[in-house]
Amino acid sequence: MHAPLLIIHGESDTFIDIDKNSQVIYNNANKPKEFIPVAGANHTYIPEKMGEHQYLFTVSDFILNLPR
Repeated sequence: MHAPLLIIHGESDTFIDIDKNSQVIYNNANKPKEFIPVAGANHTYIPEKMGEHQYLFTVSDFILNLPR
């Protein structure tokens, strides 16, 4: 599959393991791709831990800077 990939994953996520899932997907994905681990975030509170402004900026920046 060739699609842009942005993974934002909480380092404290106990629902989906960051090393066994997100990191494996990222390592095997084609470019463009970006992996952002969020310290102190679990499965649910990533925007709050990143800061909602930073979270929205990160997602929109990834989308807006995709190769055309």
